[in-house]
Amino acid sequence: IAVNKSDGANRARAEAAAAEYLAALHILQPSSSVWRPPVVLISGLANEGLQEMWARVEDHRLKTKKAGEFDTRRRAQQVKWMWSMLEERLLSRLRTDPTVRKRLPELERAVADGALTPTLAVEEIAAHMGV
Repeated sequence: IAVNKSDGANRARAEAAAAEYLAALHILQPSSSVWRPPVVLISGLANEGLQEMWARVEDHRLKTKKAGEFDTRRRAQQVKWMWSMLEERLLSRLRTDPTVRKRLPELERAVADGALTPTLAVEEIAAHMGV
């Protein structure tokens, strides 16, 4: 956790914020068995703490790589990204299909009025899209 703007008149407030973050981290369940998030004071203006912050980032990568956590998380991210991209593509196709765009306001009104169930509205759209 980088606490930025820890220079000049902000220094005391940044230190207090860092202390609060450290206290909060003690009650949270760690997501890694080999690494704990550090709290680092930085100041871009004064060019302070940036090297320490980068060293902490590199330390995280090294430790999680060595333990296999980095690659395990990356594989899980890849699967999550795949599903996210698929959802975006399907929604985009739905939103740009001329028939669906024309019919959707009618279906929304029918559902809102209670004349059609949400399930039947979805089934109509899905049938049109071939899913």
